[in-house]
Amino acid sequence: MRRSPNYVGTFSYDSIADVQTDQDYVAFLKVANRHLREKNADYRLRLKRRGRGANRVERAMDYYTNRYPMLLSHSKEYRHSVVAKLVSQDLPLSCAEKYDLYLLREPV
Repeated sequence: MRRSPNYVGTFSYDSIADVQTDQDYVAFLKVANRHLREKNADYRLRLKRRGRGANRVERAMDYYTNRYPMLLSHSKEYRHSVVAKLVSQDLPLSCAEKYDLYLLREPV
């Protein structure tokens, strides 16, 4: 269990049940935000997905070298250290095996 009170759960892209649950959360938030708008609430709810997975640096290396081609002009060790810092917290969702879902409350 994550420490954040906003943490909903960890979901896998491979699990049909997890994908359906994620879609259920999205549908619920649409309805909840509509009601909040009608009540003139000063906040809205949103979902934040943070990518997770094993071998983070190796999985994200191609993604970041394609996104930032100037990394290719540097040594392999430098590229590795830059990507390691970028993925120290989470992976880009396109590289992730699974993701954590957070429910956030944001001011309007």
